[in-house]
Formats: sequence, structure tokens, C-alpha cells
Amino acid sequence: MAKAAFSSQTHTAGPRWPQSTETLIINRLTRLDQLTQWNTLVLFHAVDWFPTFLEIAGAPSGIDGISRWRFLREGGSSARTEFVYNIEPNSKGAIRVGDFKFIVGRPGQYNDWYPAPGKYHIPRSQFRGGKHDKVKLEKVPHMLFNITEDPREERNVAGDFPDVVKELSARFAAWNVTKVKPHSARRVAQSDPSLYGGLWSSGWC
Repeated sequence: MAKAAFSSQTHTAGPRWPQSTETLIINRLTRLDQLTQWNTLVLFHAVDWFPTFLEIAGAPSGIDGISRWRFLREGGSSARTEFVYNIEPNSKGAIRVGDFKFIVGRPGQYNDWYPAPGKYHIPRSQFRGGKHDKVKLEKVPHMLFNITEDPREERNVAGDFPDVVKELSARFAAWNVTKVKPHSARRVAQSDPSLYGGLWSSGWC
């Protein structure tokens, strides 16, 4: 809740209202006449928050993400139509474009659906030394889900929409060439807990 000045005058007004020369950014949000709670299905990625706050503060952005300040003020359609879930170094990953989620390669382990907590009451003793069925993954080069109609991603509709698969394959390829090498962690001697009284430290921060 850092203070933000909105004029070149001396900032001694004090009252936290937009009309004064000194205010809190949070007040610019809470004093919107039409600010209310609503449900929406528009795409809003986590990286959009920082550019949004920058626009609210009147600061330049120029970073990843899309400012959603206008959407938060006025509603309407989304300025974002797609985003990348993740792309691995081996070029496997997933993207979202419109209503569709497109997965390239096998989605990995724990590829299953799990019930909500509390649905089943199983004695703790049954978890000791028990066995479980292995999850059977689909051996397909890609998977396609309509997130709007199938939010649990239970129906792979890649075979039903070959044109969409072709289009999103090209889009995935375009994103893939922009990926950067991951910053894999290396052993840092300066992070040894013995140097910090038994406490963990990154050693470089």
C-alpha cells in the first residue's frame, strides 16, 4: 500500500482520497463507483497482475503480461486470448487458446481425476502397505480439451477437431521457439546451513 502522488505540488495533504495530492493506491480501487463482485470466464493469467498494478500506478510496463485495468474497471471481453501453461526443454508442454487446451506429448505422472476431500472415509490402516492401480496414460502425440465444456479435462477431442489440432500445433511451435533454457539450480557452498546457525539461506541473496 505504498503512497502515490498525482501532482507536482508538495505532498502534505494527508487525507487518503483521490481528490487530494496524496493517496493510497488501494483507494483508487475501492472508490470505484461500479466496483463489485462478479463471476467471469475470461482468460486472466497470473503474469497480468503486475502490468495491471503498473498501469494503476501510472508507471510504464514493457514486461510479460497484459494490463487488465480496463477490464477490472469496465468489464467486457478479455484482452487475452491465449497463454502458455509450460513448455519443457524437450518441447513437450501445453497451451490454452480460447476454449481449448492443447497438450503436446504425454502429460506426465498423476494423470488422473481425484474426488473432493471428504467424499470417502478410509481407515488409516488401509494406507499401510497397500497397493494401487497404476494410472494408464494415453499414448498419443497430443491431446485437446474444450475447457469451457469439459473443465475436468476428461474427454480428449483431438480426433473430433483436426483443424483445431493443426492450428494449435502451429501456435505451439511458434511459442516453442521462444523458450529459454531453464535456470537449473546448482550447488552453492555459501548456502550451507552451518554458516547461518542451522538456518537455510540461498547463499546469493
